[in-house]
Amino acid sequence: MSNIFKSSQIRIINTPSIKHPQGDELQVNIKDKLAEAEKIADDIISKAKNEAEEIILNARRDSEKVLEETHSQAKSIYDAARDEGFNQGYEKGYIEGKEISDAMIEEANEIKKNYLKERELALSSIENDVIYMVISLCENIINQKLENDKEAILPIILKGINSLNVKENLIIKVSKEDYDIVEMSKQRLLAMANLIEDIEIRIDSTLSRGDCIIEGSKGNVDSSVNLQIEEMRKVLITLLNSE
Repeated sequence: MSNIFKSSQIRIINTPSIKHPQGDELQVNIKDKLAEAEKIADDIISKAKNEAEEIILNARRDSEKVLEETHSQAKSIYDAARDEGFNQGYEKGYIEGKEISDAMIEEANEIKKNYLKERELALSSIENDVIYMVISLCENIINQKLENDKEAILPIILKGINSLNVKENLIIKVSKEDYDIVEMSKQRLLAMANLIEDIEIRIDSTLSRGDCIIEGSKGNVDSSVNLQIEEMRKVLITLLNSE
């Protein structure tokens, strides 16, 4: 079984909020939404684990009951056949009884083996479903946030600028949907990114809402939301496959 259920908390990348120089904070709640997604995911995992354990417990009880009844029945047949064989003075009855009892015990062991196999398959299926549900949930919440809060792109850009740690002019590429708000907020971004002399905002038709690529003389940085979601997806799928 993988390590998914061994760690009930799924960590998601935090995005910082931006503070206006005059003190008013941009209402960026991606972090809160992700925390909400994390809580919902934990509830889903907890419920799935409880349901899986109930299925396993019932299957175990059924398996043990069948095994117990089979052993008891096999012993009765074996004893009866042995007594019959001894009473009649024939070894044949003893041998036949032993063969029947051995066959029934083997059948019971096969039932137990199948139960264990089905248990692993059930847990694996539940984990797989939960992981992809969490990924989809996070994507929907983030995309909804980006759609409703036009300024949600700003802290993403600021995070990318700060990661470059340079003092120069920068080119910031964003989607068509984010261009207007970023262009309008250019002076605010410059005020919060103290080392940067100037920034040029450009539209990149290959980018989606929430994506941004920052280009400087010493290198580029992609701080796109979709990239962070993809990195989260890879981490979760890696955990799922690490059995």
